[in-house]
Amino acid sequence: MLQSPTMRILRSLLPLAVATAWWLSGCTPPEQKCSQDRVGNLEACQSACEKGDMPSCFAAAHTFDERFEHGAAGSDAEQAAKFYEKACEGGELEACDNAVRGLLLGPSRERPELPAPHSVENAPERRRNILAKACSLDDRRRCMEASDAYLGEEREKSEQLGRKACSLEFADRVKREACEDERRSLAKRAEQGAKGCESGSPGGCLTLGNAVILSDRARAHEAYAKECKRRRLLDDGKPDRCVQVYEQAAIARKLPMAQPSISDRPNARVMLRSLTTQPSKPEKPSPEHIREVIDRGTESLRACYAAALSRNAKLTGTLTLAFTIDGLGEPWNIREQELKLVDLAAVECVKKAATTWRFDEPNRGTIEVEAAFAFRLEAP
Repeated sequence: MLQSPTMRILRSLLPLAVATAWWLSGCTPPEQKCSQDRVGNLEACQSACEKGDMPSCFAAAHTFDERFEHGAAGSDAEQAAKFYEKACEGGELEACDNAVRGLLLGPSRERPELPAPHSVENAPERRRNILAKACSLDDRRRCMEASDAYLGEEREKSEQLGRKACSLEFADRVKREACEDERRSLAKRAEQGAKGCESGSPGGCLTLGNAVILSDRARAHEAYAKECKRRRLLDDGKPDRCVQVYEQAAIARKLPMAQPSISDRPNARVMLRSLTTQPSKPEKPSPEHIREVIDRGTESLRACYAAALSRNAKLTGTLTLAFTIDGLGEPWNIREQELKLVDLAAVECVKKAATTWRFDEPNRGTIEVEAAFAFRLEAP
């Protein structure tokens, strides 16, 4: 069969066209290959990432992350974390977000019950670093998470991130400064608590637990458990009940202020009507000492009563408080046992005031106390 000159030319050029196509395919930039198929071209994604292409870093991280989820290989988790970190550091906010929502998911104010991440080496520290980077990219939510994550770890870093979160959330100067003061105070308390907890100072672990309770329940639980042991408040060697009391008290920390002052209500009286202890006659502190401390303490309770009278000028009644004198001589688990004082704000105020009482340290175990008070108005 005869071929036209055109057909003969095309047939002669076919090997050259195939060779050219093959050569061109071999020279496709790795970032382009990665964007076309990140799973099939994972090596190209890694190569492009090493050359500084951040979208390719994110694509590699995402691919390793999926492999880890389906196969649970530790090496895939490490690779995913590494590429997430590089992409995040390179300004890929989505990479920062993916990391802390998945592989490096940890406790936060939205989910304080979550444990610290553990799938990769040094996961909590790497999580903090990624949160801080996301904050530098103006992610307000991650700024607050980062500030919380550094509580008790690095005070200055926590304060800095907290300021950034406040500046991103509040345009109003007064609100912004109030937010900054709150974050500064929280960072300071967490630092003091962490140092005190480590050194064994009384109240150190309690302070740390109260500072992190809203953002990291597991860490707070650990701190409270140490405090319970230090104060001899373990129940059959187990701290669960004691920890629960501390947790509940910390979460419900906002109690009313005692206003107006006692001088505005000079006829307000609070009297200790009865007092029982278990054991009934402890050696130290003695029943006489316990009564003396509580008698003095009624002065602070009067401020609570005075505040209640501003709401109800005819308010009178009785209230029985039950609490434990712990191993350090401080009231623990203060609760109302019998309530005939119809002002819940006053009751909460009284319980708060009672936390300031200080007794001699028991020479053995702890002491259970029930104290009944009368709140009444005397004739002018």
